[in-house]
Amino acid sequence: MTRITPDTTENLTASRFPLRRTLVLAQSERLATHARPLRHPVQDELLPLGVRAEGLQPGQAIAVSGTRQRIAIAAGAASLVLATDDGATVPLSGGDELFMLAAAARLIGGNAVALDGEAFLAQLGRAGTRLRLRLLDRDGRAGTLEANASELALAPARKDDARVAEIAWIANTATAVTHGRDDTTLTLAAPLQHVPRAPRCASTPTSPPPRTAKPSRPSSATATRAAPTSASAWRRPC
Repeated sequence: MTRITPDTTENLTASRFPLRRTLVLAQSERLATHARPLRHPVQDELLPLGVRAEGLQPGQAIAVSGTRQRIAIAAGAASLVLATDDGATVPLSGGDELFMLAAAARLIGGNAVALDGEAFLAQLGRAGTRLRLRLLDRDGRAGTLEANASELALAPARKDDARVAEIAWIANTATAVTHGRDDTTLTLAAPLQHVPRAPRCASTPTSPPPRTAKPSRPSSATATRAAPTSASAWRRPC
């Protein structure tokens, strides 16, 4: 049985429109669709795409590129320093922004426990959580920062942010490519070297390269963000 709720009940009387002798002409209403943003940085072996990408196969090579995830120092943060790899210390204050170089880790009892993207996002804002991050400052100095999760936040990319790129390989397993109704998730053979903002689509070569060797010259196509970056595909636009 289908029930209809009219916009108005004016003139809708049982005597004027008897139920068994009334014909209703109706049509479906088109609803606008909205992209589902991916709010955590892309890292490790799991690569969620913001679109359903047909044609991807286990063992296939893809090109992944995008801007590095920015980390902002929260207002009011005090006594934070970036310990650079060359032994220097760089004071940080509220409003400073740096780039992620690797997955964040949570410090628990002196041990560093690596966090995936979703777990990292869930910890941000918590005063009782201590984090360790590998970061790059605007002068190109790499280093390590330890801070409370409440002193850090994700920041959006800027137009002039440099892009990073790499060739990644989809794992050669039956579950490496999984499709939802509107998106696709890839399991990679190895963790990503960079921590870009989330990708929208994966670039796929017209024919899979040999699985025993990586291509010596990757194509210029990119696989980028589900919420934060732009993308194009080798075989077709995303």
